[in-house]
Amino acid sequence: MRLRHIPLLAALTAMPAAAFAADSADIRALREELARLRTAYEKRIDALEQRLVQAEAKAAAADTKAAAADAKAESIAAAPTPAPAPVAPAGGANAFNPNLSLILSGLYSNLSKDPANYRITGFHL
Repeated sequence: MRLRHIPLLAALTAMPAAAFAADSADIRALREELARLRTAYEKRIDALEQRLVQAEAKAAAADTKAAAADAKAESIAAAPTPAPAPVAPAGGANAFNPNLSLILSGLYSNLSKDPANYRITGFHL
């Protein structure tokens, strides 16, 4: 009965060693993959930071340009403008007034049927 346990015992002692060998290769592969991912992400982050710096520079330039335009508009608005000369209406008291309007609406019907006997199906007239 002891002879039957020897191969089983040998197999059980050899399995952890094989598992450790496979794990170290897997761990090494995972570490290499992690290093590749880390460098790829660092490159992407650097590129995004450069784009952010460029966008902030463009925004600052646009702000200074807008401030200069506002200052110019304020200086133009602050300058006195001459009052327009009053305009006398042409034609005296009967001058054309564009604030008035007239809308005429009309309807013409030529019915060939006698209205006293005319019926629409489904409606009571």
